[in-house]
Amino acid sequence: MEKVRRGPRCAMFAPPLSAEDLEQLRAALKAPEVATSSIWRWLEKKGANVGIETVKRHRRGECYCRRES
Repeated sequence: MEKVRRGPRCAMFAPPLSAEDLEQLRAALKAPEVATSSIWRWLEKKGANVGIETVKRHRRGECYCRRES
């Protein structure tokens, strides 16, 4: 039986980021002392088209990537 996916699709790692940037992003997402708005502004500076709600949802574990891993 095929899994039915519910909830929003995660776009956190869709932006074209370098391997180094991805490493920094993953570390920041795991660090509770790093503000979500700081992560979002950093992604904007990198040219990512990701909204702050996407970052919030990802940190709360409400996206596909958390449920499928």
